[in-house]
Amino acid sequence: IPQLDARVASSDLRGSIRVAFADIPQIRLQLDSELLSLEKLMASADEETETDKPPPSDGRVIPQLALPVDQLGKVNLETRIRIAEVRGSRNSLKDIEIDSILRDGKLTVNRLQATATEGRIVARFEARAQDNRILTRGRLEAKDIVLGKKPGGDGATGLPKLDLQLEFDSAGATLRELAANLDGHARLIGGTGRLPNSRFLNLFGSFYEELISSINPFIKREPYTAITCFAAYADIENGLAKINPGAVLQTDKLNMFAGGQIDLNSERINLRFDTSPRSGIGISVADFINPFVGVSGTLARPQLGVDPENAMFEGGFAVATGGLSIVAKSLFNRWFGAADPCARLEQQAQDLLQQKQEQRDTDTPPPGNRN
Repeated sequence: IPQLDARVASSDLRGSIRVAFADIPQIRLQLDSELLSLEKLMASADEETETDKPPPSDGRVIPQLALPVDQLGKVNLETRIRIAEVRGSRNSLKDIEIDSILRDGKLTVNRLQATATEGRIVARFEARAQDNRILTRGRLEAKDIVLGKKPGGDGATGLPKLDLQLEFDSAGATLRELAANLDGHARLIGGTGRLPNSRFLNLFGSFYEELISSINPFIKREPYTAITCFAAYADIENGLAKINPGAVLQTDKLNMFAGGQIDLNSERINLRFDTSPRSGIGISVADFINPFVGVSGTLARPQLGVDPENAMFEGGFAVATGGLSIVAKSLFNRWFGAADPCARLEQQAQDLLQQKQEQRDTDTPPPGNRN
């Protein structure tokens, strides 16, 4: 189809599709559109979407989904897509650009970007078949993403905005193997804003509502949480995601720290949350239910409790005791003693990224040489 020009209702689509038939077909696809309206299609999909799905029968969250390893080499495909707006039932995306090449079993997406109602996402990645597995690596950056915006609504004024950076490198024949072999990092930075507490709690299931309420006892008493800053960094190696140096959330009343790890191979989790009142606001430790909160179990069945190794109840208070209590005290001194704990964590994350880059430059393993 050398010239495609179609219009359905308010949607339009222009471009060309060229196919050269051979043992391995060669396809070139170029599409442009001012508007693709998917509102009715996505509304039907939303109605069929199940909420609070039970975990799979094997008790795992990450499915044992086979990847299309043998499909990558069956066609050569070059795409260039430009769409001014894709309108869904709840939200829309604008300025969509996709440039990709699939050739000789290797898929390279050089450009994948879009602008949401608030924020912009830019990504690039590659995937190739080797030894009955898919080797993949990529990078994603999101800027000014709004946290807590009601789907389909405006009301984003004053909400905190987040910047996300994600890098990944993995190999596997199934989605579960990709998770178990994952290397990379995730970095999150958030600014100031007011978050409606009821809307935030509705984003998560009942377990996470209980967790958030345990960490922040004000979230059900007050309509808003005034966020000062947020920062988090996780390093991922062979499927083990270590939240280190950690995650810090500072509000007008509280400092909250999180650390621990998530094993994407076994899906076991071991997280620790510490909460402390900010100085000079007249809040005592007695106002807190659990200054130390732990989460264990698995992704499918997380368990919440007071951190038993770092705290004990004494006279109605959670008090750090022997053993790992030294860790607890050092965390408070390290983060909560700083005037700007988010900036402090972000600087440590930046130092870690620089160290990883230097190590990569001097000790990069050959492609595909992974367990």
